[in-house]
Amino acid sequence: MEHQAGARPDDADDHSDDEIRRDSRDLQRGFVINLFGYLFKIAYAGLLVATIRLYGPERFGVFSVVQAALYLAVRTCSFGFEKGILWWVNQPEAKGRAWRGLRPVITLSWIASSLVAVGLALAGGPLISEWAGSETAAAELRWMAFGLVPMTLMDILIHASLGKRRLEAQVLVREGLASLTLVLAAVVYYYMGLEAQGLALAFVTSYLAGLAGALWVFTRAYKDEPRSAGTHPFAVPPKLVRYATPMWLSEVSTSLLLRMDVYLLAALSDPKTVGIYSACVQLGNSIRQVRRSFDPMVLAIVAEIGVSKDRRRLAAGLSQATVLVMAIQGLIFAFMVAFADWLMPLLGEGFEGSAMAVLILCSFWVLDGIFGLHGIIVAGYGRTELSLLNVLVTIGALATMMPILVPQYGLEGAALAVGLAYLVRNALQVAESRLITGTWGYTREVLWLVVIAGAAAIVMGLSWLGLLPLGDVAARVGAFLAFLMVAVPGAWWLHRSGKLHLSTKR
Repeated sequence: MEHQAGARPDDADDHSDDEIRRDSRDLQRGFVINLFGYLFKIAYAGLLVATIRLYGPERFGVFSVVQAALYLAVRTCSFGFEKGILWWVNQPEAKGRAWRGLRPVITLSWIASSLVAVGLALAGGPLISEWAGSETAAAELRWMAFGLVPMTLMDILIHASLGKRRLEAQVLVREGLASLTLVLAAVVYYYMGLEAQGLALAFVTSYLAGLAGALWVFTRAYKDEPRSAGTHPFAVPPKLVRYATPMWLSEVSTSLLLRMDVYLLAALSDPKTVGIYSACVQLGNSIRQVRRSFDPMVLAIVAEIGVSKDRRRLAAGLSQATVLVMAIQGLIFAFMVAFADWLMPLLGEGFEGSAMAVLILCSFWVLDGIFGLHGIIVAGYGRTELSLLNVLVTIGALATMMPILVPQYGLEGAALAVGLAYLVRNALQVAESRLITGTWGYTREVLWLVVIAGAAAIVMGLSWLGLLPLGDVAARVGAFLAFLMVAVPGAWWLHRSGKLHLSTKR
């Protein structure tokens, strides 16, 4: 690594070691917050079951389609500034002057989301009614459209807070407060006699609550940031604009990609099928969201590394993030493998044969959790044009595979198409990360957890086969316990032995 004139190499190494330790502390703090956040996820899962059973797959399918459209609208209204703020606040010129970018970004996003919400409320009703074959669907869309403003502002404030490494904005506010409010309010509104508008009202309520929580975290994160009188409500810093513009295209495309399976399935099937598939996606997201909850913090770290090009710090940070993601994902995946066949029928009639679709999604999300972090490196080094290219390629892959696989394999075909499309994206991200940084970004510590996870999986499979003669219940419960008996002591041994403490030494 090159050093500035007059600086001693050992001073640079000491500084790098300090930064690596700071990154490690922040990632470990994020790991603890994520584990605490699973209390909310468990509560959310139980209330989601109640919500789907009460409203039925058809109404949940209509809700999912409208929700998908609004997620795309959020990305359109934010102009890429949500990810841009996350990157920009960690640039040298933003230190102590972040409000120069925050104020105009919040103002412009507020105006844009208000205008788009009115447009959707007026123009979107006939389209959703025609597809769903119900006039109530139009009313549902109109209610939900007015949730676009708090959705957009919440997203901006959360990303700004994550730029200060306040992971609680993601885990406690977005994944906790907002998500729990959605399903809890849906159940309450149903029993209040508001079955026709219950899901839509719950949607708006959840994002109002989420905005309040995000504002609280944001004010704490920026309490020491001077709000100078010279800031202009519309003048976004040029460097932030240059970063956010291609990121805007990438984020709109990413949002389209994230909901494209729902759009395509809606075109290829009916509201009930979409509702069942959306429930499968919700369960699969229990694994997917593990890595995504780490993404903003990893991006904040990599944005700093991109300035110094410190490979040691990059390898340490990426490896520790990978280890933490794998540790959580492995436990959830083992649970889903053992019990998905029991969980899906709890959602009601029509869900009995959907467990395989959930497991297909979960399998690919595990791979995405391991390799998808390379996409954060690409974005963190400022190569947003490559992020856009990756999304467009993935959209093309998904648009090609969905019409081929869905008619033949149904829900499983949709899940397989999504997983394969994202696998293509992961391969591109890993290759680009290697070209940009000149390193694969892993240290030997990652291998230790891979060995433990592999051993636990083998023991789980053998236990399942061995216990089958005792019945299905014994096989599933015994196999999951066998996994825990290997994985938990193994991870504890690695932690106590220091092999998971990523070293700062060469």
